[in-house]
Amino acid sequence: MVRLFHDLHTPFSLFPLPREAFEPRDGATLGVRDVDGAYEFSLDLPGVAQKDVDITLDGAVLSLVARRTFKLLDGTEEVRTLSRRVKLPTKGDADKTTAALKDGVLTVRVAKFEQPTVQRIAVT
Repeated sequence: MVRLFHDLHTPFSLFPLPREAFEPRDGATLGVRDVDGAYEFSLDLPGVAQKDVDITLDGAVLSLVARRTFKLLDGTEEVRTLSRRVKLPTKGDADKTTAALKDGVLTVRVAKFEQPTVQRIAVT
């Protein structure tokens, strides 16, 4: 009885497919936090050079693309691409957005676009 209860509360225990079938194939999960008026994204990119990362911000859509070249045993090279596209809840401010790649971790901080305040203009 105890084992049955444990099995019911163990993730994926009732599914015949292996756990890997439910996880992203590339294993790279995009972390996100809402910090101090900005969205902060983090992505593990081991072995990826700074020049091989492209980041674009189009209004409220953030796109991340990273390429990594692998040397195969037969001497040829294979390029693998990882991409993530995120729709932000609000428009991002591209002028205040920063990105850094340090120790294999890409951190992108997208500043929230500050809407201009509505001001009443007196008619004279």
